Order: sequence, then structure tokens, then C-alpha cells
Amino acid sequence: MNRFVASIIVAASVAASASSETVLVRSGQSEGQGWAFRTGETCWVASPKHVISADSLMVSGKDGLEAQGHSIRRHPDLDLALAKLTGAFAEACPVHAAPLGDRDTAPVLQRLINEGRVISLERRTGTAGDGNGFGLEILSVQVDALRGAEPLFSARLARPDDEIYRSDSGSPIRLRGTGIGEAGLPLGLLQATETFNGVQYLTVLRMDAVRDFFEADAPQTAQIAPQNEAAALTVEAFTGKTPDTSCGPLNAVDANAPCGWRAEREAGGERIGLILNMDNAQSISLVEMRFGEASTLDGFSVATAVNGGDFGIDRYCAVALSEAAAACSLGVRKADRLKIVVEGDRAEILGVEVR
Repeated sequence: MNRFVASIIVAASVAASASSETVLVRSGQSEGQGWAFRTGETCWVASPKHVISADSLMVSGKDGLEAQGHSIRRHPDLDLALAKLTGAFAEACPVHAAPLGDRDTAPVLQRLINEGRVISLERRTGTAGDGNGFGLEILSVQVDALRGAEPLFSARLARPDDEIYRSDSGSPIRLRGTGIGEAGLPLGLLQATETFNGVQYLTVLRMDAVRDFFEADAPQTAQIAPQNEAAALTVEAFTGKTPDTSCGPLNAVDANAPCGWRAEREAGGERIGLILNMDNAQSISLVEMRFGEASTLDGFSVATAVNGGDFGIDRYCAVALSEAAAACSLGVRKADRLKIVVEGDRAEILGVEVR
């Protein structure tokens, strides 16, 4: 008998994660910044070509850990290079749920422009900041405009007293909000600056261009991992407040996530909920949820839909506080979408499995 199983696994060792993936990059006579990330067992860094100017490089991250760069790939047209890392930093390489952000950064950037939102530019410093080794400085940035068909956007510093230096090339610009899908996503890498009337304007390479270049020649390890020839589950929508900027539900898409989806119910707002899509319609009979210790909930309900139809009657299943997992039996239903609603004020979802 063929048994259908689909799952999203969003739990891994929290100790292996890091609060930031920004690193100092030194290559030949050049010095700048970069974005370190892991896929599978390999640690990488992305930085401009004019920073990774030699055939070797050294990166320094949090706690002063260092790694050497090799196997350098340089983009033929963009000011972008990628390198594999080995050494102490690579062994503790940050595990990030979406290491290179969204597949299309433009909609998020356009929303930030429309809303006038301030986001963050990060730069790693060579001096201790908080007692944990090399420091991290965060500058406020206002997104001004997309560059049409070019994979670039324009921004400027939001505070007049802040200043960008030549060695800041490659600094990642991140969304540090607490809204839906705003889980510390990287939006771009700083490429160049120009000053007009005392204001520094930034040219930033969109992170989806970095992701495209990486994925063009890299093993596809950062994907939702189905089990037993299963169809993959993907997140369509989410309701609730995300208090932890490294653990948002739309940012947790592979088995190397640093933590589960941590969510809180807004005061007087909607309950915590997920809508999940399957690759195709399947007959399902059970949904199993795994929860972390941070959860305070009574149970969850599951409703299903198929072929674009409305969600049917939901099935409620209680969760014992002493249990780390709970299964909800549905009978037999054909479905390609699931709606899961959590009854409680706080949830840390470590995994969802459908059979």
C-alpha cells in the first residue's frame, strides 16, 4: 500500500544558530562585509566582487571566530561573489531558516517604500561590542526606489549623524520587523554610496539576485524536505504576532531552521493560524503537530479544502501540556490545502506532518 506522508520540519539545535550572519571580509588589499549562511553541511559567504578581490579571503564573525574562503564564484555581470568557508567560524556557521531571503525581494521592498518603513543595515566591527567578541553596529535605512528591471534598489541613511564607510561594502540590509513573514529577512547587500547635499545614498544589490546566482550552481539543500516520496508542504498564510525575528513562519522553510515558528496571539486579534498547501490533492487521515516548550495552548483545529474550494468543517483536537506532539484524526479526506488554527496565546510549532 502506498502511504502518503508530507511534512515540514522546522526544528534544529538552537545552540547551533547565531544572532547575526554579518561577517567582516578581508581579501588581498580589500576589506568589507558579507553575509554568511549555511546550506546542508557547507558554510558560504556572499559579498561584492570588489571586496573578494583576491583568490583567497578571511572572514570574522561573532565571538571573533574566523574562517578561510575558497572555491570562489564570481558573477559575470553583477558586483557579486560567493565563497565556501572552512575553519572555526564555518564549524559554527549560522543556521538560518531562509539564508538568502525570498525568491523575489521586489514586493517586500515596494511595500517598504509605500509604507515609509525604516529597515536595518548591519556592519561587523573589529572591536568588541557586547562582550561577545566582534561587535555589530546597526544603522537605520530608508528604501527609496527599485531600479526597474535591474536587480538593485536605492536607499539612504535615515539618521543624519550616521555614516557609511568604504569598508562597509557588502553590508547586509535586513528587515527586522515583527509582522507576518518579517523574520529578519535579508533584503540586499550594499554595493556603493554617493553623497548629495550631505546625504549618503546607497546602491544595494537585491538578495533575490544573490539567491539566483547561488542556486544556479549549488545543490538544492534549502528546500522543504518531504518524507517517503511525499508531496511537500508550503506555507500560504499565517496569522499571529512573531515575537522572535529569527523564527517567523514564512522564514522557516527547511530542516536547518534555528527554531520553530514562534507565534503569539495579538491582544484581541485573530488566533494563531497557518494555511498550508500540498503539491497535489491527496487522501489524508491524520495531521500531527509537534510543539516546543514555549507553547501555552489547549489544542488545535484542522480544516481541509480541495481544488480551490472553501474550507470544510474543522476537526478540533486537544493537546496535553505534558505532550510534545499531538495527532488529529480526520477520517479520510481528499485535500490539497490545510487550515490549522491554534487555541492558545503562544505557540512554538516544531513540525507538521500529514498522513
